[in-house]
Amino acid sequence: MRGKFSLSLLAQAVNNFEVDNMCERIEKWLGAIKNSVARADLLSSTKCKNQLKKAVANPAVDFINMVLAPNLPEIVIQSSVKTARDHSISERIRAQIATNQEIDWGAYSYFTNPLVPVEKDHEYYRSPSARASLGRHHVFTIEYDDIEIIPPSVQFGWCRSPGKTPAQSVMGRLHRDLSQKFADYFGATVVWSGNKSCHIHIVFRTELIPTLPLNANLHDGFKRHWEKLKAIVSQHTGYDNPDPACAAPSQYRRLPYGRHQNGNPQLVLWEQYRERAAQGVSASFFETEHFIDSAYVHKIQNSRTAVAVGG
Repeated sequence: MRGKFSLSLLAQAVNNFEVDNMCERIEKWLGAIKNSVARADLLSSTKCKNQLKKAVANPAVDFINMVLAPNLPEIVIQSSVKTARDHSISERIRAQIATNQEIDWGAYSYFTNPLVPVEKDHEYYRSPSARASLGRHHVFTIEYDDIEIIPPSVQFGWCRSPGKTPAQSVMGRLHRDLSQKFADYFGATVVWSGNKSCHIHIVFRTELIPTLPLNANLHDGFKRHWEKLKAIVSQHTGYDNPDPACAAPSQYRRLPYGRHQNGNPQLVLWEQYRERAAQGVSASFFETEHFIDSAYVHKIQNSRTAVAVGG
């Protein structure tokens, strides 16, 4: 399904946030942040404001094209964390993509990793941890929400480069490090939540994961891999205490170009993906033993053999 999006379609979503004076609009966005520390921090940073201007002027589309679209409708998209992990919106968006319809991303806020679709009367409809699935990609999200220690301006700074190329930024160095370590590393996107933090979405292809036995626990296995990735990310950011709730594959995370509950857009500050693995790199990030739990009781089909994801 790659290629069904165009820059103009995403620009339509971003343009919903634009006014004649972008500086005034950005001041309004930052003024809508309820946390006084985060609000003052971003309002006082000219560099952060300039990053938001650039994010509006040059929307980054790779995550939408290369990760989100190919994994619909198994990825859940919703406008509120209070809603169930239901696939109806994802199915509608997939149909819109197939017919090149314009999509109002500002109507939504969150997405999950691929989950097995079930009917509303299914016993696991409201148990998303039992529905973890292997899609074409898996998104590991890192969020630092302790703004007293890591204010949002520091997180914005990870996306800025002291030179002229993105590779010189903290995120650029992390991207290069993961590229040199793992053949299945795909890329990363950093999304401003529209509020006090950024969501770092780090994406891996899953084709190197072998067929797993029926006692495989995808939910816990992906959480264990999140811990592994957290250690690598902390070597670059200098902080090792991201929100552990983000480890769960079914956890809601910020959707690029969605809208925060305060009305602010969730803009992409940094993004880079690659078409192929680095030369000479063959190791997989995923370790089979992390998915194996002898005490786990298999409740719903979630192995690569059982679930075909992506369409």
